[in-house]
Amino acid sequence: MMEGYGWPVLVERPWGASRYRGPGHVGLYRDGDRDIIVYHLEDSETNIPVLRLAEIVWDAEGWPVAIM
Repeated sequence: MMEGYGWPVLVERPWGASRYRGPGHVGLYRDGDRDIIVYHLEDSETNIPVLRLAEIVWDAEGWPVAIM
């Protein structure tokens, strides 16, 4: 990705605004007409692992984006 190959899927906007860090180990789920991403991360305030869900939207070029 650092050389221009690939595309980020989980995006935090604005970057660094969240207390959640290190998203990973994703799973994908289709709920009717919605695409859902399931992932874990760490709450930096409590140091406790957290399971999160986010809806995936598709950008104009057809790439998936999920807002953390």
